[in-house]
Amino acid sequence: MIHSGHKSIWIWLSLLLTILKPSIAAEVTGVFTAINSIIKYAGDYHDSPMDFFNTTVQWKIDTSKVSTGDTFKLNMPDVFEVRIPGPVSGTYVNYFDLKLGSTTIASCNVDQASGRALQSVASCQVTADLSKYKQVDGTISLGLVFDAGARDLTRAAASRWVIGTNTVTFNGDISGKFTLTTAPTSPPQGYDHFSRYRLTMKGDQYVYFMQTDNICSGKGIQKGTLQYDTSTNKDGDGVINTATPEFRITKKSDLSTFLFPKVASQVSGSSFTYALNNQQLTYTFGAVPADSRLSLSLYTAVSTQQSLHVSHWRMKGTCADGSSFNYDFQDNISALFKLNHINETKFNDKFNDKFNYKFNYKFNHKFNHKFNHKLNHKFNHKFNNKFNNKFNNKFNNKFNNKFNNKLNHEFNNKLNHEFN
Repeated sequence: MIHSGHKSIWIWLSLLLTILKPSIAAEVTGVFTAINSIIKYAGDYHDSPMDFFNTTVQWKIDTSKVSTGDTFKLNMPDVFEVRIPGPVSGTYVNYFDLKLGSTTIASCNVDQASGRALQSVASCQVTADLSKYKQVDGTISLGLVFDAGARDLTRAAASRWVIGTNTVTFNGDISGKFTLTTAPTSPPQGYDHFSRYRLTMKGDQYVYFMQTDNICSGKGIQKGTLQYDTSTNKDGDGVINTATPEFRITKKSDLSTFLFPKVASQVSGSSFTYALNNQQLTYTFGAVPADSRLSLSLYTAVSTQQSLHVSHWRMKGTCADGSSFNYDFQDNISALFKLNHINETKFNDKFNDKFNYKFNYKFNHKFNHKFNHKLNHKFNHKFNNKFNNKFNNKFNNKFNNKFNNKLNHEFNNKLNHEFN
């Protein structure tokens, strides 16, 4: 059985929890409402999904359903990375704001896939005081690079893209379309090799190489070596992340329109060595059937400042017919590094500083002032008065009665004894 005094306390505690409940941040959906457009605005990859696409996304926040502190996401499957211009010309960052005029409504942190995940994800949090709005909406423009499927983890992306109309869907419910009109040949546009590079927003360089039909005139390879290295004008650049190389073999019929493997397997009997302080990687391999191709993908270190990179590919060995081959390819990729990449550490510091200042200080200061003052005043006034009055009356009456009765009884007995 709950005594009446304890029951009153539980009633007040329940009231306190009820008041506090709406202040807990929730994860909400439906903020991003449409993909307005996906337009290719820059590219050096012959109309590849790994070119740059200016993508405009519509957003809307219903303030009757969303509160300050609530979180939401933009899940972008098959997006290799999101390029967002930074505050300084020529820089790119991993965050963006949703704004109404000059007012920041929400801040978003982008977890870039960069070939290491199936999707890029923007995690957002409402930082503005929404009490003065019924609804806020706007658009955000993002520079997207789609994943072409060179890595084992993202292999399925190689089957996603076609010549013609392509559809992408974000958050499972908003879709947009873009068109690819041409595809590389093998070798593409007169080149004797096929390679792709992207400076990633994780602070390194993505590298991809595909053997072309020029090697042994497509007759097959008996044995050979494939060597990759990079010469740079910055110390530390070009160092290979030794956990990342994927040396694979795929049938020519399993290559995508854009020369990425839809299906690939490890090259049996192959071995590798590193040299030049991990700036050079050499694979030794055995027979490659005429209907198959070799590929290599990896990541290398890059400077956060503009630098010149020259990638060297050397492939030599014996063809299936006994003839020899010796190819030396070179890619000058300096154009990809005309940016000062802001790495994740700087981004996180900047995001957290900005978020903590804007959200924690502004929100908590306002919340604590309005909520705590009002709640404590109301709670203390009602609870303390009621509790203290009841406690004091009950305790004092009981204590005083007991004490006075005992004291008076003992005093009167002693007094009567001495007087009598």
